[in-house]
Amino acid sequence: MSDMWRYTFLRRSIPRCHPMSKPGKNHVNRSESPSVVSPNDSWPSEASFPPWPWKRSLTNPEGPADGGQRLPYHEPTDIGRFDNPEADSMKTLRLSWTALLLASLVPLLPAAPQSASGARAMKLDKKSQSKTANAKPELSEAQKDFRRLSAEASKLRSAEYRKQREEMKKQQASGGGQTMGFRMRAPDLSSLTPKYISCARKYQRTDDAIMFLTQILTISKDKQIQKEALDTLWRNHYESDKLADFATTVPRLTRALGKATCDKIMDKLAMSPNKNVQGSVLYTQASTALRNPKIDKEGKAKAHAQLTLAIELAPKARFVSRAKGILFEAANLQIGMKAPDIEGKDTDGVAFKLSDYKGKVIMLDFWGDW
Repeated sequence: MSDMWRYTFLRRSIPRCHPMSKPGKNHVNRSESPSVVSPNDSWPSEASFPPWPWKRSLTNPEGPADGGQRLPYHEPTDIGRFDNPEADSMKTLRLSWTALLLASLVPLLPAAPQSASGARAMKLDKKSQSKTANAKPELSEAQKDFRRLSAEASKLRSAEYRKQREEMKKQQASGGGQTMGFRMRAPDLSSLTPKYISCARKYQRTDDAIMFLTQILTISKDKQIQKEALDTLWRNHYESDKLADFATTVPRLTRALGKATCDKIMDKLAMSPNKNVQGSVLYTQASTALRNPKIDKEGKAKAHAQLTLAIELAPKARFVSRAKGILFEAANLQIGMKAPDIEGKDTDGVAFKLSDYKGKVIMLDFWGDW
């Protein structure tokens, strides 16, 4: 490393506030002669620059007596950088106290904050994990087609009901506000039958065709088309587990197919080799019977037995929770029975039990917001 570079680096590294940056009252000019560069050198000679400051001493403040002329150089005269023992001891003491103070503050400092990019990446990673955990399974092509047709059916249904409400308003206006003879009719969705038939043929080799065949039975007004759809259901999907969902929709087909046909369908499903289908048939028959307001005690007992058997046949089916609720209501929530004890918290967060209010008048307020 040449003296040229060392001197340039030293001068540029000294801040302006440092005593060596510019002359002051505590500074003396060590050389009042201007800098002289040797004409024989393209660069200043080594003698033109002062030696390193720490090479000086009290006995030789000017450095080596090389006789060369030097650049103007300023250095404090009252405090030596490395030459004054008293200044060195004071500096060492100040550094010691500073180091001690910093060491005492280190435990109080918070952890180094994470970089913005790292925090953002971690946040995005957590979001992706939560989305992955809560993500719904991707729909199949058959499910997408069924949703598309269901959306079309919903539009037709809304348009039909809107038309019927307009007819009711006209009748009300012409009849002096009376609408006694008007009755809302079920919307006609038979125009979508060809589309459902096309999808049923498209997915005829899979169980996805069951939902399209079910809709054909529901909306078609052609008895021949209904018969062909039902025959296809028995021929291609009789042992399918998805017929369990079809069994719960059979009571709603009474208007389209008639009660006798629906009873035959339920008898056919009851003989299915699939236990989930058998349990679904029992649950549907029992829940339908219990909705009848004229059912007697013997009919209720039969329905409850069917629900118990349905739970045993298909303990993991979707109807199990509803079947258990019906049985619990029949066993614990009938008129004259002791109410089961419940626990909860009131609006103030205070825990309570229903048994705490035994012998007191209790008002139950049922309300909703639609």
